[in-house]
Amino acid sequence: MIPALPEWVSRENVAIAFLFLAATAFFAYIAWAARRDELIRWTDVITGDNGRIASTKALQLMAFGLTGWGMVYLTVTGAATPTEWTLFGGAWGGLALGNKFAPAAPKPPPIPEHTDKP
Repeated sequence: MIPALPEWVSRENVAIAFLFLAATAFFAYIAWAARRDELIRWTDVITGDNGRIASTKALQLMAFGLTGWGMVYLTVTGAATPTEWTLFGGAWGGLALGNKFAPAAPKPPPIPEHTDKP
């Protein structure tokens, strides 16, 4: 005879636990690869070429986290529609393609160092 499962074990809870474990394993692998090969620098996610925090990159990261979690929630609860998936994928895919193919803004000329010499 198979024992009954507790009340808290539901399809949604199992899916959320699986997604959490998958994300944890993914980030653990990325962190291990970064320490081993120095190929990945986490600061590149939110910093610009000058090493300072870029507000656009930080806002994109926060927006992706919020919309990604929203889509996970809608999927787990069974409320996600194909229209929502199309808008989610189109928005982030369009952003990625726009960043890839848009011409880069010209870099400003370097600021000359101030010297007191005549």
